[in-house]
Amino acid sequence: MAEQKGHVEEINQVAKNSILVETIQKEMRTLKLQTEYYVDPNQKVHILTPKPNTKPARGETADMEFVKKVHIASQGPKVKFTEPQTESQVYGWDVEPLVEIDRDDPRLYHPRVNSELTNYMHAFWLEKEQ
Repeated sequence: MAEQKGHVEEINQVAKNSILVETIQKEMRTLKLQTEYYVDPNQKVHILTPKPNTKPARGETADMEFVKKVHIASQGPKVKFTEPQTESQVYGWDVEPLVEIDRDDPRLYHPRVNSELTNYMHAFWLEKEQ
């Protein structure tokens, strides 16, 4: 047992440099610098917006099929489907009121009524905000 517990032998600078050189050589063997870039001819490229420093070419038209798909995707679910597709959609699917509001019927129409106290507090909060 030549080494004591907890004692680590220090590596000199020459050994550290040789380890670094060996690591870099291993990385350089597997490294391949990519200098040629191309577009895959099997996939259609959709360019939505041009670069900000270029002017659009005259006569350039958008792909109408792609524009239709984007338009359909941006519509709400009630336009796209006849019935809800998920349980979360069931909750808000029918938003039309069941009974029309009759403003003369006090059972169904409760307008906001301001009293002296509510007017005072409204003025107080407006003054406090300024």
